[in-house]
Amino acid sequence: MDFDLFMEKYGYKLLGLGIIILIAVVLGFPLYALWSFIKEYPEMTLTILIIIIITSVFLRGYFKAYGEAMGKYFYDDKFGKRP
Repeated sequence: MDFDLFMEKYGYKLLGLGIIILIAVVLGFPLYALWSFIKEYPEMTLTILIIIIITSVFLRGYFKAYGEAMGKYFYDDKFGKRP
């Protein structure tokens, strides 16, 4: 069996298996580490989660206000319209 016939018969199967293994390794190890951290330190995990949620709520309001202020000064309402 030559290489072209081998790739035609098994190439996509090997490629798909390689991609599945790569995804399992790339996603599996961080998820396992995160799960072990949650099991080891549940109070710290909850505290970090609460801090992230509170910070994101304040940052969302800040970025919304910042975007509105920048839009007020830098938005050209005539952009894309014919004179």
